[in-house]
Amino acid sequence: MDDTHSHHDRLAKERITSDVEKYGWHVGWLTNSNYVPDHAMTIGLYKSFGHPEIIIFGLKPEVMHPMLNDVGNKIRDGEVFKPDRDYKDLVDKQSVRFIEVAKDYYGDYLGYCNWFNGKTIDYPCLQLVWPDISGHFPWEEQFDERWYRMQPLLNRDPCFKFLEKPDWYVYTTQSVVDGKAVLRVYHNLDGEWQFHHGENPTASDGRLVPIKSIVDKDSTLNDLIHLEKGQYAERRSEHEPWAVFIDEE
Repeated sequence: MDDTHSHHDRLAKERITSDVEKYGWHVGWLTNSNYVPDHAMTIGLYKSFGHPEIIIFGLKPEVMHPMLNDVGNKIRDGEVFKPDRDYKDLVDKQSVRFIEVAKDYYGDYLGYCNWFNGKTIDYPCLQLVWPDISGHFPWEEQFDERWYRMQPLLNRDPCFKFLEKPDWYVYTTQSVVDGKAVLRVYHNLDGEWQFHHGENPTASDGRLVPIKSIVDKDSTLNDLIHLEKGQYAERRSEHEPWAVFIDEE
């Protein structure tokens, strides 16, 4: 950890601790990714009130921050939010719902929350899920597909964590289809993905396949769900860690 990151990390932890002592919770958020949607979370609700922490995706920070503070105020006043119920007084009079966050996603999205709770995942968390303008939720067939990637559902199958739909087609090669390990992954600036075994695949070897068919063969590809557009990752073997680089081409 470099000095700048270390300094930011220390200040963030001090602010979290101070806010929880003063108010009962802190609202943290992650923005400025060109791939992962903006998201915000509470930190401290479980310690202060025994209530699950709350995480929300896909809205502007200036919307998510006061929304989570409103949720925190209601919890402090005794309200308990539960999964799979409609709540109509949190987002512009539209119904929202909460779902339980699977533990498999804590390491992906709840970093400072994990730190605050003793560097463990031994605490509950709910995801606040909002509907499209027609009132449909992401798990409903009628949901507006343009908003699909804005809310990764953290209760879904952890064997496939990418934001894309499982049947989203990606570029790969016949050698990968035949069972060769994926050693190089490109996330193009246009959002498309490429999964290769070698460094310079030929056009004649190219294939289009559903992204889930590749991830099903190698769950370690889920380690790249935060790979930014314009970056690529490579490794020497399927048993070694990924190194991430900026794609200069």
